[in-house]
Amino acid sequence: MGLKNPKEIYDHAIKNDYALGAFNTFSLETALAVMDAAEEMRSPAIIQVSMGARKFVKNLDVYVEMLRRLADKYEVPFFIQHDHCPTVEACKEAIEAGCQSVMFDGSHYPIEENIAKTKELVATCNILGLSLEAEVGSLR
Repeated sequence: MGLKNPKEIYDHAIKNDYALGAFNTFSLETALAVMDAAEEMRSPAIIQVSMGARKFVKNLDVYVEMLRRLADKYEVPFFIQHDHCPTVEACKEAIEAGCQSVMFDGSHYPIEENIAKTKELVATCNILGLSLEAEVGSLR
């Protein structure tokens, strides 16, 4: 089945009342473990890359391409998201590398700056047809 549009996967999960797991990966082995488990459970999954994983994944574009090629071997759908990008630049790097969705964590910025940066990324993602998740702040 391979990669699907994040919106399609989210919509299917909502319509069919199930949770959609998101799993950070940092190597071929961790990606295979997540994808094999998803296949065994017959459940779509979000394959994630994190900033921490970039310590192990030196060429993000190559890693994302590997994830894309692996996903083609499975019957369940996946999408690739970069988790907790702390800057607009990190989000844009993830987008350029081929991630279908990015999570912008601007919670460390003042709220006005966070909102402005999030709006910038919304505009970029809307143009490219990508998904964006954003962390605006914290609950107290």
